[in-house]
Amino acid sequence: MLARNPRVAAAHNNLGMLLDTQARYDEAEQCFRAALAVKPANPEALNNLGAVLRQNHQYDEALRCFRQALDLTPDNVEALINLADTLRELRLLDEVRALYVRAQALRPGDFRVHKGLGRLFAERGQPDLAIAALARAAALSPQDLDLRSDLVTQRLTACDWAEFADDEKAIIEGVRAGKPGVNPFLAVSLETTVADQYACAVRYAQTSGFKGIPRAFVPRAADRKVRLGYMSSDFREHPISYLIVEHLSLLDRVRFDVIGYSSGGNDYSPMRRRVEGAVDIFVDLEALSDSAAADRIEEDNIDILVEVSGYTKHSRPRILAFRPATLQVSFLAFPGTMGTDFIDYLIGDQFVIPRAQQVFYSEKIVYMPASYQVNDSHRKIAEDVATRTALGLPAAAFVFCCFNRSYKITPAFFDIWMRLLRRVPGSVLWLLATNPVATANLRREAETRGVDANRLVFAPRVPLAEHLARHAHADLFLDTLPYGAHTTMSDALWAGLPAVTCASDTFAGRVGGSLLSAVGLPDLVTSTRQDYEDLAFDLATNRTRLDDLRKRLQNGLATTPLFDCARYTRNIESAYERMVRLHDSGRPPEGMTI
Repeated sequence: MLARNPRVAAAHNNLGMLLDTQARYDEAEQCFRAALAVKPANPEALNNLGAVLRQNHQYDEALRCFRQALDLTPDNVEALINLADTLRELRLLDEVRALYVRAQALRPGDFRVHKGLGRLFAERGQPDLAIAALARAAALSPQDLDLRSDLVTQRLTACDWAEFADDEKAIIEGVRAGKPGVNPFLAVSLETTVADQYACAVRYAQTSGFKGIPRAFVPRAADRKVRLGYMSSDFREHPISYLIVEHLSLLDRVRFDVIGYSSGGNDYSPMRRRVEGAVDIFVDLEALSDSAAADRIEEDNIDILVEVSGYTKHSRPRILAFRPATLQVSFLAFPGTMGTDFIDYLIGDQFVIPRAQQVFYSEKIVYMPASYQVNDSHRKIAEDVATRTALGLPAAAFVFCCFNRSYKITPAFFDIWMRLLRRVPGSVLWLLATNPVATANLRREAETRGVDANRLVFAPRVPLAEHLARHAHADLFLDTLPYGAHTTMSDALWAGLPAVTCASDTFAGRVGGSLLSAVGLPDLVTSTRQDYEDLAFDLATNRTRLDDLRKRLQNGLATTPLFDCARYTRNIESAYERMVRLHDSGRPPEGMTI
């Protein structure tokens, strides 16, 4: 029809909607703009244009489109929901709930209203309200795995385990059936296999439109330094920045130019300023669309773009789908494959990714000589340490601790912890107070397992130096599965606290083993849950052995592979140079051992 008569707005709009369902957002945008050129006062096309602009992170114009559509049709439920969703994503929350309530009054049976409310409550840190809203949405749309994933995530955050077995089963069955909607980050948090996680990531990338654009071979000038770009949505007060910031500053400026790209928000924190000062050029991409951000990176002639967010919160993998850099690398934050054709390499190690598992990664694996994890060797530990009493701990009892986020605590490992408390008289379990709902639920779960709820002690959030210092009052760190401790484990080890882990067969569940091996304590890595429990019990009742482990850990800690950031940086520089040499010789990426 458009070939015969390009002045039909509805035809442009319909074609745009078709392209939108195929995740061809740039093409869909042009169709909706064409529809509006023919008929400017077109609320449907305005709403649809806003939706694809939102997908491409062009938030300001998307908001204008939704508001214009509502000016034309005040009862436009689609525009109301889209406006509320966009404001929520931008964390501009003041008017969001009112918009959802208004949409609900107009269309009470629309599951998207309850889903949006659930995500709003999740953003506000109210998992109980989020669960209630998302459960209502799930009842209205029971086959929506994206919605079910949100619900499961909030139940994990709240340690609300009443539906845990059914939730986990539904998600895993959905992944194995090839259904869309499961975020890979949730998949690595459940009892999935490495094959499940690969299938989930591939399907997620396909349905999200993360299709790489082929890039022609362009030889690099031989006399030019390698230009490294590090992109993250977490260049702010965030664990990832604490891990990586020293490494950025130590990269050899004789061989490398280093550009930092922030794809997330600016919190104006000291850590943000430290990251900005650790690179040669710092670029804030937050206000740019995905395609415009990719254009900026391409203009900077980046040889290797290191993506530090993966599928974590607020990440923007579509930027990399435009292939803005010659070579692209996944690093640090996401413990698994991206499942795409536009990430060439993944930084790993022999422990987190056994060689037999390479088939389940779309990237070529770079095996670092010790742990894949980089660490800042200058993390300060406060000298003024509060007493046990001031921290709410008993003065003489054995203190098990786990400072992982609440969503990593599962019923199976909580069972183990409660058995340990029953077996070790007077002992307590010291946990991080992530949210009041989780605290209440964990106390109740302890009581149902025959443990006095007062034997669970919750530590409030404090600045990092104080947090590291309080580890001195713990006796043993207990890891979790299926998603183990990552930064929290290295925090404990840096503070001199021994840890016990149980290694699974997935990246997310093997990090603890990688970290412990890199500080010379592989004997604290177990392979079964029973061995994990037995080892923790033995250490809790054998003070001589535990003291010996603590001395082994603390002697020469800063020079161990895990905390020698200069050594780590030299090793990864070698990897970068090998990547470039392979490319310059016209060869495709290949796995490498450093």
